[in-house]
Amino acid sequence: DIDTAITNLIDKSTGLEEKLAVSLPHSQQKYIADILNNPSAIPDENMNNLIFKYEYFISVAINISIKQTFPSTPVTLNEQLYSEVYKALESVFASRFLTFSLVGTNNTLYLILNVESDDCNEDLDAVNEQIKILLSADTEYIDMFIGIGSIYKGIDGLRLSHQEAM
Repeated sequence: DIDTAITNLIDKSTGLEEKLAVSLPHSQQKYIADILNNPSAIPDENMNNLIFKYEYFISVAINISIKQTFPSTPVTLNEQLYSEVYKALESVFASRFLTFSLVGTNNTLYLILNVESDDCNEDLDAVNEQIKILLSADTEYIDMFIGIGSIYKGIDGLRLSHQEAM
């Protein structure tokens, strides 16, 4: 089941807590959210130096919902379970990329991957495969959609990548 898979992943990854998604200060998170959601916003180039290590970005949007196998009995996932699942997914991305997590809505997790170059498609493929393996035991119970934008340079590129991921 998913709990066992998550536990196994964490057990196998030494130092994983240090690699988990980087938390942005609230003001910077709000700034980035505004930039991503407002096409007319003008990015402040100084923000690159404050929060990001590399100049290339990939935006990731992940949405998980439970399949309604019994129409007469609606099933909902509680916030704690979503949190644990998203934490595991963040850890998979964070094991290969500098990963920033943004607050999502409607059961959607938003990640910003800050990457060294635009040549990391093999790493993205490996992450996708690892996620499929992680959740393979529960595919009959959940639907998961992952949107991944292309790799772009700069904050304007991050905005474009975010639009593609969405």
